[in-house]
Amino acid sequence: MSRKQREIEIQIVTYNLITNKMNLDLTTLIIDDEPLNVQLLEALLKPYPFLKVKATYTDPEEGLNAILQDQIDVVFMDIRMPGQTGIDLLKQINSFKPNTLVIFVTAYIGYTIEAIRNRAFDYLTKPVDRKELRTVIQRVTDYYKSQTSPNNQITQPVINATPNTDPHIPIITHHDTPKFLIKSVRGTHYLHYDEIVYLEADGTYTKIRTIDEEILTSHNLGKCLQTINAPCFVRISRKHAINTSYLSFINNRDKTCSMKLGDKNIILEYSIKLSELKATLQECPNARN
Repeated sequence: MSRKQREIEIQIVTYNLITNKMNLDLTTLIIDDEPLNVQLLEALLKPYPFLKVKATYTDPEEGLNAILQDQIDVVFMDIRMPGQTGIDLLKQINSFKPNTLVIFVTAYIGYTIEAIRNRAFDYLTKPVDRKELRTVIQRVTDYYKSQTSPNNQITQPVINATPNTDPHIPIITHHDTPKFLIKSVRGTHYLHYDEIVYLEADGTYTKIRTIDEEILTSHNLGKCLQTINAPCFVRISRKHAINTSYLSFINNRDKTCSMKLGDKNIILEYSIKLSELKATLQECPNARN
């Protein structure tokens, strides 16, 4: 066994101990028209005993009937199948069993956007990587854990193994700020609002720029701001909303805002009244005036 495999095994054991304390039992189905793929995925899920694989199906219609007739928590499902595609099944699951989480497992990456539009929980590519699978399963358990907190918000801070050491990025504690859920191409993200620098509308989608990464979500900009629901955010134009905690300079002549992120200086145009922007700055204690 390689060092990487040993590390994954240790992480899985630790993770199972945590989920046992949560008393988490999730009824799970696998749907794939290839019997070998079903067997491989079933074997990959064995290290996670809280995922109770109740049944496996190679016929998508039979799998859908089982979901509609029972209380299924998690479904691992292929996309390209004869008769009905995984997207077709997902639409019906969303209509009749909206609390069931659907995770696509497919060799085809061209369905990513369609999967997001139809609210797939996550997306794995074949052959399934054990580390990626573990990440997805962690998101599943985080999701169910969040359902036990008021308003689906996680109030406990997450321990970060790589703390922020950049003197140019403001250090903001998260103890009093709840986390919220944002679904993206890769899965479900749990964020504090002060991790977000700005948001950018991209058609019906939104790009969320955080300190560490860019997240693409199928929610529009207005919906994202409702989800974040924090006083430090202001929509400066139809295209952008900013976290004023990272605002370093307002250029009145060019009508632009400068956002400071580490060594980067991000310039965004604003179209709202300057008085509205300044009013938001007064509401946000971390804003750099």
